[in-house]
Amino acid sequence: MSMDIVPVIDLAPLATESPAEKAHIARQIGQACEGIGFFMVTGHGIDAGLIERAYAAAAAFFDLPEDEKMQVLKPAVHINRGYSPFRSRTVGAEIDKSLKPSLQEGFAIGQPDVPDEAYFLGPQALNNFAPDIWPARPAGAGGAAEIPFDQPAVAGGRDLELDPGRASSPTR
Repeated sequence: MSMDIVPVIDLAPLATESPAEKAHIARQIGQACEGIGFFMVTGHGIDAGLIERAYAAAAAFFDLPEDEKMQVLKPAVHINRGYSPFRSRTVGAEIDKSLKPSLQEGFAIGQPDVPDEAYFLGPQALNNFAPDIWPARPAGAGGAAEIPFDQPAVAGGRDLELDPGRASSPTR
């Protein structure tokens, strides 16, 4: 896999539940993350209309005045929910403290219906499974509830072993 462009990985084979297909996709994801650090996906089963509505809601949110976006500020630096202002984080700072703040702002959401299981409720899980924080505007911004987390291609990705050679590699 060439690491000078962002790889595109097809998740559709996850619906077959084939161990060989899962291993192949896991290797692709592992190579992408270790190489360029990013990847795009196709075959995820998410309706194109939902994707368009999400893009429109995101564009409308980021067009809001800063003081309005700050009303849904992340509650803590380690909680991956809510708004992150422009230059509020530095990608790669864990490795190189001399890096300058990243030229980005963000809004983080997650799975709306978190199962009542220890994996999702433990102290470390709060970082990634905290409740979503929704802005008052734009209307319909809380549409993440429409994301089909139970679709085979979406749900199947939860159990991928990104490095089948390591005992600690399963994501669950």
